[in-house]
Amino acid sequence: MKASNIISLIFLTFSITISAQTSEKVNPKGKWFFGIEAGKNETISSAPNSFQAGIIGEYYFHKNWSFTGRIKHFKTGVSDKDSKLNFSGKVISFPLNLKWEFNIIKDIRANLSLGAAINKEIKSNYEHHSENTYANLSTLYQTFNTGIGLNYFITKKIGIYFNLEIYALGNKIHRSTNKAWMYSSIPQNKHHNFGVKFNL
Repeated sequence: MKASNIISLIFLTFSITISAQTSEKVNPKGKWFFGIEAGKNETISSAPNSFQAGIIGEYYFHKNWSFTGRIKHFKTGVSDKDSKLNFSGKVISFPLNLKWEFNIIKDIRANLSLGAAINKEIKSNYEHHSENTYANLSTLYQTFNTGIGLNYFITKKIGIYFNLEIYALGNKIHRSTNKAWMYSSIPQNKHHNFGVKFNL
């Protein structure tokens, strides 16, 4: 499904259920929410913007705190002139995050999240390099994951959200001629997520 179709679905859900909203603040404590998210991915150091998507499960153990677990699919890559590296790939990622939400007005909430993700490359391309140079690099690695966003509860059972996330500081560091600074040789991604979640 294209990004435009998913985003249209999210805002269609918003339009249909907007009449059900109330001024009472929603308390999601003790509830599970499940949903989908999609949007733009920026491979920070290489490729142009691309589409990314995933599914989410979220449990509120407090009215302002939750755990989220997701399965994401996106492109990644590194373009580093110092190491003469041109890498591109595709990833299945499993981010786990702790999220703090706080009310802004009525049921509109801002949030901050922090966590980590396990990433598995399902496609890895190294251009203009000998295969032996990168033969021992693992396709499974961890990244640090942090984000900021907005969440709106349309009803007690339906929420929509937007957030910005950065996946960085992974341990898959490619060989670089610049030993003092290898940050540009690490796959990094920035996700702009639009999502809808439901309490079933």
